[in-house]
Amino acid sequence: MNNDILVIGYGNTLRGDDGVGYYAAMALTERLPDLTVLACHQLNIELAEAVSRAEQVLFIDAREGSQPGRITVETVQPLTMPRRAFSHHLTPSALLECARQIYGRHPQGLTFSVEGQAFGFSEQLSLEVQAALPFLIDRIVQQIGCAVHVQA
Repeated sequence: MNNDILVIGYGNTLRGDDGVGYYAAMALTERLPDLTVLACHQLNIELAEAVSRAEQVLFIDAREGSQPGRITVETVQPLTMPRRAFSHHLTPSALLECARQIYGRHPQGLTFSVEGQAFGFSEQLSLEVQAALPFLIDRIVQQIGCAVHVQA
């Protein structure tokens, strides 16, 4: 397995579908034990050091949308902003920018998002997001395989 890939799954597991990134990260840890995976409730500046060491970071999160369970993949670019704009809760773009400003480099970034339906107080994913979770994991594993093949 390629240790140059970092996966960060994040979300609040007490807010229904918002926890899908966290649960996906936990599933990836079991499926690919040699992969560097972080499961957290939110992105914060403390992650910038680990991000700066990676060649590629895959972010996993939930998003609001009209098709619960739909998976989208988007390229993440560092967000240009003044140094004082950093806070304790960041977007993937802001986290890449933190890594660039603090450590002098940032990796390639991709965000895997799952459209959620239920973001209220619950420890359960909606049926649509539960059904999408295995497909999400497969897409991420496929992306990791592609990245390893390209870097070899």
